Amino acid sequence: MQVMSLNKFISALEKNLGIKICIHDISGILKGENLRIDYANRIHMSEFCRCAKSTQKGLKLCLECKKRSNRKAVETQTAFWGMCSYGMSELTYPVVVDYEVKCIIYLGNIITDSDRSIKRLNAACKVTKASADILKPLIKK
Repeated sequence: MQVMSLNKFISALEKNLGIKICIHDISGILKGENLRIDYANRIHMSEFCRCAKSTQKGLKLCLECKKRSNRKAVETQTAFWGMCSYGMSELTYPVVVDYEVKCIIYLGNIITDSDRSIKRLNAACKVTKASADILKPLIKK
């Protein structure tokens, strides 16, 4: 029986569902042979996120948002939905083994409310000077 690596599984999900999957490894759990994933899936590296983080203020805003999300995942040890400062929604799922979070899985670049997303995007771009004109088309209506 051939075993599919986690990396190939993630790639197939991203391609077929149009989402971005990121796994924040806290414990080193992803160092196993079939659990290694691409660098792009260890950080938020979609086209949208690259543009949002293209300015120093944009990068700082994104990192602060991710820091809060990571902290909440570790503290609550439960899944939750959230929306980033730029208007993208994301499901955050902490993987808990023996009462300890080993990694955090993010299913992102999801639009749950395009009007709300556009408002947040415009507000964030005013502060960070990231290009709203480039980012808006990436938000699917």
